[in-house]
Formats: sequence, structure tokens, C-alpha cells
Amino acid sequence: MYGNYFGALANWVKLQRDAAPEDQLIFSVVGWHALTLPQDPKTLLAARMDMLADHVQNHAELAWILSCLTPTGRLKRMTTWKSRLAVSRNANDESEVDDSMLNTGLFTYPVLQAADILAYKATHVPVGDDQQQHLELTRDIADTFNRAYKGSSQLFALPEYMTTPSKRILSLKDPSAKMSKSALDANSRIVMTDTPAEIRTKIRGATTDSIR
Repeated sequence: MYGNYFGALANWVKLQRDAAPEDQLIFSVVGWHALTLPQDPKTLLAARMDMLADHVQNHAELAWILSCLTPTGRLKRMTTWKSRLAVSRNANDESEVDDSMLNTGLFTYPVLQAADILAYKATHVPVGDDQQQHLELTRDIADTFNRAYKGSSQLFALPEYMTTPSKRILSLKDPSAKMSKSALDANSRIVMTDTPAEIRTKIRGATTDSIR
């Protein structure tokens, strides 16, 4: 998807190109996260994709430890779960969903993200506009853990933001939302496998400035 390409992949290539020799860059495919919203087994099998959890079990183990230190009130204030839930339910906006529709996996998704980062003691994380709140939570969780178990010393670094040039690629159908591969309307996004003709059709059908 173009949103992933401009928001993440292109920036990762730049980070590798510009990195100093002593820098260690870590990139991963976060398989655990794909399970937080229901998946259609038939669709996955048709695409010949096996649904595998992460091969590094430490991510899940650390996520459990960190979840025991994370207040539920802090997670309720996170905004991303509402937008992801709205997309998965094909809702018109976030007002049509609430926490009664929420599963535990999606609710604790930000803690798993924190574990992905802290497991490698990352010092800098490239994030898009919508992920800054998650990184702030990661910093809070790391600080809580450090104070609870290590006193004044730091076991986990407090990772810093690295904002990407393309902070947010917007949906072709709903300019108030980001382009999402989870959206039910396939015309709301451009994917890397789209043909030039398909891309032209999607752009021509995109929502534009209603004032004009």
C-alpha cells in the first residue's frame, strides 16, 4: 500500500543509507499485531499466506510483563483503537463504535507495540503522525518499569521520536482518516500491485474538495 511505502518503507531505506557505521537498525514484521482484529482464514489461505505469530517469543512475554504495569485508564485514552475498530466495522465515523465492541487484543495493542520497541532497547523510532501517542505511552511504560525495578538506573531507554517526511497518507474516500489496508472499501487505498489503470480509476473516484 502506498501509505505504508511513503510512511515507512521509503523512510527505512533512507535511514539505512544515512546511518552511521556504529548505528544498529532493527526492522521487523510484527505478526502478533495482525491477530488483534478478526481475520478470514479462507482469504488468508487463498492468498497462500500462513498466519504465523512472531518467531521471537520474547515480544509476547515482555508484553505480558509490561501489561501488568500499565493502567487500563491509560489504555482507554489511546485513540488508535477507535479508528481501527471503526474501519473494521465499516462505520461512518468513530462515534459509531465504543469499547463494548473492543476485544482485549486490540485494547492492549499499544502495550505489544511498546514491547516490540523496548525488547531491543531502541533509542530512536521512526513514527507517523498517528503513532506518536503510542511512542509516548512506550516512554511512560519504560519509565514506570525502570522506577519499579531498577531504582535510579535505566534498564530501558526512553526512545525518541523520528518523524517521517510523509507523516500521514490520507484515505481516497475519507480525507479525515489515513489510508488503511484494513478498510473495507478497496477504492480507499492504492496498493503496490495496482496497475496504472486501476490507480487512475481510484484517483478519479477519490473524494475531493466539496467547496469547489
